[in-house]
Amino acid sequence: MKYKLSHNNYTLLKKVVQHVPVDDTKFDDEAKTIDTSRIRDILLAIDDEITYAGLTANQEECNEYGRHLYDLYDALYVQFNGKL
Repeated sequence: MKYKLSHNNYTLLKKVVQHVPVDDTKFDDEAKTIDTSRIRDILLAIDDEITYAGLTANQEECNEYGRHLYDLYDALYVQFNGKL
């Protein structure tokens, strides 16, 4: 399935998934889209990144990076239409 993202979300996603095995995922830098059947793995990777780097030191609030990650997560999830 193809997912269209804003420039910022697309760039952030490429950073987040660089260490995640998403072999069948194809990135289209021109159109800012990804084509993948591994959306669950990608959403889990984003969630992990929120947990490890997107929270304040006391882990009670999101930092700015965490808010960007939540925006990315939501952008993908909405297009996936919650069919997990």
